[in-house]
Amino acid sequence: MTPEELAAFTAELIDRYYSPGSLTEPEREVARNTLISAVRDGTASRQLIETVIDQVTRVLPDKVSARLRNREQFSLDVEQHGRINAHAARDADGRWIVGFDKAMISTLYGVARTMSARISSESPLCESCGRSDCRTPSVARTARRMLEYGLRGVWFGDCGAEDWPLTYDQMRMADAVAREAETFVFAHEVGHQLLDHPSAPQGNPAARDVRVRYVSETTVKPVHGAAENIELHADMLASGILLDSVVERLAANGISEIKPGYLAASVYGAETFFAVSELLDRCQGENPESRSPRSGTKVHPNNNWRRSFTEIVWENKLSGAGVAYERLSRSWRSVIDACWATLAAPSEHDVMVWWQDWLAADAAVRSALAQLEEESAPPDEIIAQAAQARARGSQLLFDRAAMGQFTANPMIPATLLAVRVVRCPLDVLRTVDPTRPVLGLADLVFASQARESPFVRLAEDFPD
Repeated sequence: MTPEELAAFTAELIDRYYSPGSLTEPEREVARNTLISAVRDGTASRQLIETVIDQVTRVLPDKVSARLRNREQFSLDVEQHGRINAHAARDADGRWIVGFDKAMISTLYGVARTMSARISSESPLCESCGRSDCRTPSVARTARRMLEYGLRGVWFGDCGAEDWPLTYDQMRMADAVAREAETFVFAHEVGHQLLDHPSAPQGNPAARDVRVRYVSETTVKPVHGAAENIELHADMLASGILLDSVVERLAANGISEIKPGYLAASVYGAETFFAVSELLDRCQGENPESRSPRSGTKVHPNNNWRRSFTEIVWENKLSGAGVAYERLSRSWRSVIDACWATLAAPSEHDVMVWWQDWLAADAAVRSALAQLEEESAPPDEIIAQAAQARARGSQLLFDRAAMGQFTANPMIPATLLAVRVVRCPLDVLRTVDPTRPVLGLADLVFASQARESPFVRLAEDFPD
């Protein structure tokens, strides 16, 4: 789906849901961007990556571009596997295959959206007390949202897609950053193909000592190396493709002088990908700092190494671009670092906003149960309203509150709400204790063990 086709598609949706003339032009634009955000997380995941493919092929050698456009030589796999991941492989006929988990696409957008809500605000308010002059400003709500996007990718549930309002500029930034992050990921996987890396599963000993036999028109040179070095080489190639893509798009718009601000979305996109890789580690109970190109225990190196190599490639390709990357990434990383620090050791100020979120989730659950018990409206209508209330807040805490009510009183209303609305795995919900100061969030990120449990559908446990 091209940008024009996506615009036409969302315009058609707007016409379906809003009567003609009911929206001003600015309101219509906001509605269009909102729908694009929803589409990114839904059925159009493949079309979005197809747009990224077109963006990448424009800057690759003709032979490579032709291959990526030829469905007999290249295959794109976009599926829901329940893991934040992307991969490169080859089939028996030598066809290149690049796979994306839909969770990767939605998590990249979720983190971009979460960060955009902070970065694009001139005077970010403290998320606890709501003051711009707070001496200890909290980012606890941003930390929770980012965490829940990661948890959704690790589990087979759908917790984490909180639908909080964004300004038009914030929405545009989130969409641009997510697109650049997706471009980086796709270019990384194509990099494995271009460098003729083995398509064995990552971590396989057979992948740890190979000779790169083919190099495209890049500065990357063939080397012997462990799997970590292979990943760094794919990163380097992806970094070059990402920068070339930005320069090409600017040139298409008549811009030849590259100013640092023009690179912002791409810098934020690469950093969003690095943040998501760390998010995946943490949500599986792993320490991302344990990654090292020399450790031999992890396939992907840590983000400091990946960032350094990206800066080097950018500087070699375009004078000043590496310096711009380092400077531009600081504000983006500062919020992410603050989120991890908050989850690891929250202050009383941070706990306040989590407690507010818990009270809101609990109130929404109690309201839905009261309506079901009073039969104030058709059950389907009440359930639909409860699902909307869940989407507007912390889905993890909503599900915890709903299951708490069911455990205390497993009557028909509570059972109906649990079966029809709750989506988080039961074993995880039991670890989220709303009575503890940090609501159990830090335990999930910094003290948990890798979780391999499948998505638990409550419908299997309870009759309709």
